[in-house]
Amino acid sequence: MFLCQGKGVSRTKLNKLLFYADFLHMKHFGSQVTGLPYVRLPHGPVPDQYELVFAALHAEGLIDLTEAERGENVTYLHRARRSPDIAVFTTTELQALIRVQAEFENTSAKDISQRSHKEDAWQKTPASHQVSLIYAKTLSLSL
Repeated sequence: MFLCQGKGVSRTKLNKLLFYADFLHMKHFGSQVTGLPYVRLPHGPVPDQYELVFAALHAEGLIDLTEAERGENVTYLHRARRSPDIAVFTTTELQALIRVQAEFENTSAKDISQRSHKEDAWQKTPASHQVSLIYAKTLSLSL
């Protein structure tokens, strides 16, 4: 919900924001924000079974999911239905989320996807395999 506030965020971009938040927190504090496993897909590292995660958030009434046609493509937009309860985050988790949000606020889904392709987490993981958290050490983003 934290990353979907305001006008919302596309599915591709949200997947990358989650990746950067989790790996940034792992890099500096040794644990993830979400605890989700990540896999290497063609457009970058994404949470494993992300469709189920987003469907569960929608079913719980926490986010809205809308579709928008853009030329020949369909874009899925995720928007928080209310402000998130930031008390569920530790100080360092919130710090990582704010840093990622600020870093990529004006970045398109295509650009953040391309950036994720430069990360060891994507480059050194075989297609469709789980991404090792060890690659957090070399993440290009820092606090």
